[in-house]
Amino acid sequence: MQKIYFESKVKKSQTPIERTIQNLGINYPNSSLGFLHAIYAKVDGETPNLNGVILAKSVKQDINQLRFTQANINHNRQGYVIGTILDAWVNNNEEIEIVFSFFKSLYSKEWETVEQAIDDGEMNVSFELSVENENVIDMGNGVRKLTHVTFDGVGILFPGVAPAYPDASVLESASKIVNNIFENQKTLICASAKEAVYKLEKALIEKEINNEGDNNMDEKARMALLAKQKEFIIEEFGEEVIKDWSDEDYLNQEKIDALRETIKVEKEELEAKEKEELEAKEKEELEA
Repeated sequence: MQKIYFESKVKKSQTPIERTIQNLGINYPNSSLGFLHAIYAKVDGETPNLNGVILAKSVKQDINQLRFTQANINHNRQGYVIGTILDAWVNNNEEIEIVFSFFKSLYSKEWETVEQAIDDGEMNVSFELSVENENVIDMGNGVRKLTHVTFDGVGILFPGVAPAYPDASVLESASKIVNNIFENQKTLICASAKEAVYKLEKALIEKEINNEGDNNMDEKARMALLAKQKEFIIEEFGEEVIKDWSDEDYLNQEKIDALRETIKVEKEELEAKEKEELEAKEKEELEA
């Protein structure tokens, strides 16, 4: 993500932000608006993001939908919209780039956080889109390729995931993310939705499980999020493998990562053994 400062007069377009401001006729300096430039997503038809989503090259046809959609804090969406996507395009590396505004006069403290996070290299964005089931191709191993989408904005990921908001608001927003993703007729996909849920569960649910919190979390919301975490884990590993896990185990990232590594090693060993057996069989057939 790029932060940029302007002189009082807009110069000849030299950067994406300058070019966008100039093309839209936006006055700058602007006491109400800040402007940011970011890489939004890969759209090469091959590279999955951390949530196992591949954007097919055909999605390039849908990019114009991004213009003038909302920008929000940490995928919290309703009540957390802080700007607007002004322009979007595909660069030479088959990445979608965006320029978006930030309502800095309304959210001055958040704007200060953004500027500092950019300086520290800790500011990221994450795509938001919906997709019809008919446009989802199951690639196996939890990977899905999307052939056409409806873009719905961008989540601006603050360091620590919305640290400025109280637990109750964060929980309510987290529940909305889960409901939107898994219950709508269209599937709403936030690029870091799983990561956001993991972080919220670790920071909040684990605190409640260990009775270390202030018990501000609604019990129904807490159990709903924990249940969703269990669904993620069962979907990845199968029920038999984790049948003896406790609630705490589902929130233990070290345990999850260790299981992933064990399964990976076992798979590699099995493939190597099968390859050896196949080569030995082929050798016997040649010698016969």
